[in-house]
Amino acid sequence: MGTLNTLIRCKLTLWASTIFEVRRDSLIRNLSTAVVLAVLLYSAYRFFYDFIFTYVASLQEIGFLLIDRLVSTGFLAFFIMLVISSFIAAIATMFRSEETEYLFSTPLTVLDLFTSKFIDTVVFSSWAILIMALPILYAYARIRDFGVREYALAGVFVLIPFLLIAVSIGTIIAISAVILSRRVSLKKLIFIGALVFGGLIYAFIAFSGPTQLQIPFNEDFRAMNLFINNFHINSHPYTPNFWLVESLRSLDLHKYGEFFLYSSALVSSAVFSCALVYLLGMKLFFPAWLVSLEERSNRRDARGVHVPKALLTLAPTSSQMRALFAKDSLVFLRDPSQWAQLFLILALLAVYFFNLRFVPLNIEIEKWRTIIAMMNFGFSGFILATLAVRFIYPSLSLEGNSFWVIGTAPLSLKTLFREKFWSALITFFIVAEPVALFSGILLHLHGFHLIMTVGGIFLMSVALSCLAVGFGAAFPVFHEPDPSRIASSPGGILTIAVSLGYVGLMTGLIAVPLSIYTSYLVSGRTFPSLAIAVCTVLILLLNVGLIVFSLRFGAASLAGREF
Repeated sequence: MGTLNTLIRCKLTLWASTIFEVRRDSLIRNLSTAVVLAVLLYSAYRFFYDFIFTYVASLQEIGFLLIDRLVSTGFLAFFIMLVISSFIAAIATMFRSEETEYLFSTPLTVLDLFTSKFIDTVVFSSWAILIMALPILYAYARIRDFGVREYALAGVFVLIPFLLIAVSIGTIIAISAVILSRRVSLKKLIFIGALVFGGLIYAFIAFSGPTQLQIPFNEDFRAMNLFINNFHINSHPYTPNFWLVESLRSLDLHKYGEFFLYSSALVSSAVFSCALVYLLGMKLFFPAWLVSLEERSNRRDARGVHVPKALLTLAPTSSQMRALFAKDSLVFLRDPSQWAQLFLILALLAVYFFNLRFVPLNIEIEKWRTIIAMMNFGFSGFILATLAVRFIYPSLSLEGNSFWVIGTAPLSLKTLFREKFWSALITFFIVAEPVALFSGILLHLHGFHLIMTVGGIFLMSVALSCLAVGFGAAFPVFHEPDPSRIASSPGGILTIAVSLGYVGLMTGLIAVPLSIYTSYLVSGRTFPSLAIAVCTVLILLLNVGLIVFSLRFGAASLAGREF
């Protein structure tokens, strides 16, 4: 235990030195990251509190039922993200980290080493999702008028067990997958697991009967009463998100008996899942690590992964850029952890598209049409920002400590930078435009709403790819081989903060012409061509400014590096 305490203190010291580094460039970067992140968290809180929860709470009879349902659905999504994120983090920190190989040569026991790696998994898999969840949770607590005691009880007995349950499940799946990879390759296991996971999500949503919750938005109170009567259909008393919401609701009503019941379900499940993780860790961690070594050695000998020629035709015509594009594609195809994170995003998109089928189609109030279009636009932007930071930002850093070879080779850094940019732009275009079109078709958007959605998402795909490439070149982390840790670096945090701020600005700017157009449809006045033109110019200026700044900032930072 003494060696474990020493290891934990060393890691805390390392994290603290990274956060509170006194060099001027690092200090400016960390302070700017903290300021931007604080502003975004506060803005997200004000958005959920002022524009969503306050409005919904004002609805008679159904307000707080809707709020509970929204929070429950949101934390179900967070739970799924935590499970998959912890699976990826466990694979990277426990079985693909050079630190693990080194620590096995020290006097640390297997249990102490596993505990250290499990703590790393908890931190690296939950911090980003926790940051996204905190504004929603705090807005919910404010609308419920929580006091200091309620905040303390919710944090200790509700939120922490909720996180531990999800991370434990993801870690158990990771250990089991590595053990099974001796017989079935890890890539096939991840692919099969993604299919099974998608099937379970589909069955879960289908079993929930969301079609029975469709109501026409025409202020028919008989439909509203039917909605209230059927509200219990989507309640699942054996899921952690249900226990979380019921615990918070019990605190608001001062029903401490019910709070004890639901919080005990969370705490006992967290204790059981952690105990199961440690049981597997004691029995299987070292054998699983040996299997991972075998899998990595076999992968080094493999020669069966090639880049399709059709894919190479998408690359620019320069032979140097084609070679770089082929190299990046092979690195991605040969890394199962990259696949797993891609499956995470695709699973979220699949769940989102599937839920769009249950949005009421007979909306008769134009205001609600605009609100739904803007919610779809904002969610699509959030997904694109997540993709950019996770897959594009680390691309230059993944060149590793051998980056100096490129700097001294007959290959200009401008060529490398352009290759990263075009690869990101092509990939983003392939992902972004189907997202815009499919979501618009499923929501039955048409005319001006569809044009603004598709055009706005196209602009966001270009701007976010430039932002991620530029900031990735400005804040590289060449010593870190794990893409998730690169994305979790101070530069990655700054990138996600700026990306989310940009998505928020774009959503607000797109909302203005859509609102003006909605007012035109309702009032029947003259078409507001001047106002829409001004908004369109502002949108273009924002995107052009961000694109030019990001590319110049990244190119200048890369050119100024010494080798």
